[in-house]
Amino acid sequence: MATKRNTRTIRFKGIDVDSREVVIGDLQHSGNSAYIKQNEKWHKVEPESICQDTGIADIMGHPIYEKDQVFILRDGMTSKVAMTVFWDRQIAAFALVDDIGHPSFSETFNDEDKYINPFRA
Repeated sequence: MATKRNTRTIRFKGIDVDSREVVIGDLQHSGNSAYIKQNEKWHKVEPESICQDTGIADIMGHPIYEKDQVFILRDGMTSKVAMTVFWDRQIAAFALVDDIGHPSFSETFNDEDKYINPFRA
């Protein structure tokens, strides 16, 4: 019997070097350059602007990306500090860091909590 895998499309966003607009799609590296394919067109993007889709959406249904700032909504209460989403290599998962750069060990980034993303571009 075949095992069904839970798969998702991994999307990236970045800033187009020419138009300065955010583009979303597949990521490709070529030498020192990075490109994102959006609507069948490849856009050269600033490598430092590249963010991966976490697979988790905010309360409005918008995808949350790495480097986004979010507030946690739990039991009708909103966290007082915006947390930044980042990729933690030690745990091989997305995690949260507070506004001064300290990882929040008491707050994990997961699909059980609800998130508000007021800074969404």
